[in-house]
Amino acid sequence: MISVLSIWGILGYRVVKTVSPNKAQPGNQKDYTTFNGPKMIQRDTFQIVANYRDPFLGTIPVSQAIKKKVVPKRIEANSPEKKIEYTGFVSDNASKERIFFVTIDGHQHMMGPNESVLGVKLLNGEQGSIKVQYGNTTRTITLTE
Repeated sequence: MISVLSIWGILGYRVVKTVSPNKAQPGNQKDYTTFNGPKMIQRDTFQIVANYRDPFLGTIPVSQAIKKKVVPKRIEANSPEKKIEYTGFVSDNASKERIFFVTIDGHQHMMGPNESVLGVKLLNGEQGSIKVQYGNTTRTITLTE
């Protein structure tokens, strides 16, 4: 019987202690306002260089191309521009062939389509204008009278 009373006494004491706890003593409390966490250690970084043969495809990966320094193209000095004039044309109605009169730097020449004289190529022509290519430029020249 004494053991039953002691067990009920211990249980009662714990219930009363839990329901009405004592005020904590100022000396027993820990100061949680300042927290010093562990110092962070900087991680070491690395790269994986996978320059081995692919076991499934059997190919070796293409290495990254080395970027070459881009060198700007040199602009060639422009040669003096030629004076080109379109002075007329002659056509044959039966063969529908046209001959164009083109004056280049004061000298008159007879030219057909896709014909070159003194570096000037006649691309095509009509009654009122012709299209010529000189060097890298293409110009349309109208009929002068």
